[in-house]
Amino acid sequence: MYPAHSQTMLVEKSVTSYQNYIDQATESPHWKEAEFEGFTLPAQGLSKPYCKKWISYGCDNIKQHPRNQHYAEHTLKTCKVSNCPLCFESWIGRQGNRSTKRLAKFLEKRRFNFRHVVLSPPPDQAVNSTYAGLKTWLKTALKVANIQTAMVVFHPFRFQDKKKSKPYVNPHFHLLVYGHVTNTTEFHNKTKWTIKNLGDLKTDKDIFTCTRYLLSHAGVR
Repeated sequence: MYPAHSQTMLVEKSVTSYQNYIDQATESPHWKEAEFEGFTLPAQGLSKPYCKKWISYGCDNIKQHPRNQHYAEHTLKTCKVSNCPLCFESWIGRQGNRSTKRLAKFLEKRRFNFRHVVLSPPPDQAVNSTYAGLKTWLKTALKVANIQTAMVVFHPFRFQDKKKSKPYVNPHFHLLVYGHVTNTTEFHNKTKWTIKNLGDLKTDKDIFTCTRYLLSHAGVR
């Protein structure tokens, strides 16, 4: 797994926010009430009997082992499922690693970095839309924004308090974008969406930490 720390101000803020989201996922009673089109917030389901349990494996067939030694292995079991209250951080870590490896591979022999961008449809229309409708709408917005290469993370909710304990429905999309993005004023005039550039991700560690932060409060179903 990529290290969680970073020297950039953007990602340091995300790390602090990440831990707060992780805490709220398991502590806030309001997170369980959040629902949009079948999407919920992470960690709001049920764990399995083996989640976070240590399991030991062994073999005493010493004649087949090097130096005639016994073999034992101890493993912490995790289901790595997004809605598991015990294992959701393992899901976040695995997905963060996968995404980082794919994006880092894409960047080989390319000049520029990915950047963190937020695309938000008009809230009054978004809350009355379906997820399928939002995806179709997003495709149009991406064309206008001239975004051709991006990783997209759907966030059905925002939060009405600084502690991030009280979510409310306000669908929007976080993207890790490669390439030029059109003028924000022009984009808004054509689509009524807003676009916010939160900065470049200059290293693999930055990509991983940003992705992990986004997944900590993404919509899951």
